Amino acid sequence: EQYTKFYQYLTSHSDQEPLWHLHLSSDSPFQFHAVLYCPPSNFELMGFGRVEHGLHLCAKRVLVQNDNKELLPEYLRFIHGLVDSADLPLNVSRESLQDNTVFRKIRKVLVKRVLNHLEGIAKKSEEDYLKFYKQFGPVLREGIANEFEHRDTIAGLLRFTSSHSDDEEKPTSLADYLERAPEDQKQIYYIGGVELKAIKKNPNLEIFNKKNLEVLYITDPIDEFVLTHLMTYKEKQLTSID
Repeated sequence: EQYTKFYQYLTSHSDQEPLWHLHLSSDSPFQFHAVLYCPPSNFELMGFGRVEHGLHLCAKRVLVQNDNKELLPEYLRFIHGLVDSADLPLNVSRESLQDNTVFRKIRKVLVKRVLNHLEGIAKKSEEDYLKFYKQFGPVLREGIANEFEHRDTIAGLLRFTSSHSDDEEKPTSLADYLERAPEDQKQIYYIGGVELKAIKKNPNLEIFNKKNLEVLYITDPIDEFVLTHLMTYKEKQLTSID
């Protein structure tokens, strides 16, 4: 109840509950505390434009900056929250803060813990994860192009409709695809199109269906760009059957 009330205070959304929250504490080698929230819906999908908020940053429990956008990368811009550290200076400009070693380390920990938390949700309940992914998957996948260090982790969080199931409400992960694939299969196959019905009628699918080879269905041009940019996953080449 307290977490929910604090989220409502931070966001000025008096009637909303967060999709999930993450409470972090670290004392070594540097000290900081953070409470991060994922909102229940993505305003960008509703046509409100790009989300521009950031995290509130405190030093020794004194507010240093509202909406600091450098604490998390662009592909996690939907997250609300507050970060407090006793190791940050009280009087500091935004420019010098980015050069601060403690600030950079805090950012690194936050990114890793958020992605690990999403992996945990997906392992515990795919249904809960899909609630998140339907809202924020389009933002999360931007990390494939912009993030090198965590690219494989982000790739594992992506979901796609595939020939394995006709149910669009049950997309698959790249890891699940590989679990079903023959051991000697060296590629992950996908096909792009305007809509699912048109993709399923593509003559290129016929030979793959006959050989019982799973193919990912890509209806969003951005997903096709993401897979092209990703190139490989778990040493398997991502290949368009076109």
